[in-house]
Amino acid sequence: MPVIHFEPAGSKLKIESLPALERIGDILIKKRTLSVHLIAYVKDNPKIAKSRAKVIKKFILETFPKIEPSRIRISWFGVPEKIDLGNGTYVLDESVNIITRNN
Repeated sequence: MPVIHFEPAGSKLKIESLPALERIGDILIKKRTLSVHLIAYVKDNPKIAKSRAKVIKKFILETFPKIEPSRIRISWFGVPEKIDLGNGTYVLDESVNIITRNN
């Protein structure tokens, strides 16, 4: 599963994240009725979370200029992401979720 990574305590994308983001751009180009919502979480640091969401959106739009900016929404939270699974709750101090929607 592709993962988006950033340099420690910052919002600079690590190079290994680029293929995942390029894949998202490819999908948006091919499926013109699809939009995405990028949600960044960084425990105790909403400023970095916001910056990360913006960096991801900017990368996709610069790499794929045919994508309408309105098709990529962003949100950010200065809290850890909590994932509830059948066997317990997992907490990720830093994460990015990408939710798709057909328009």
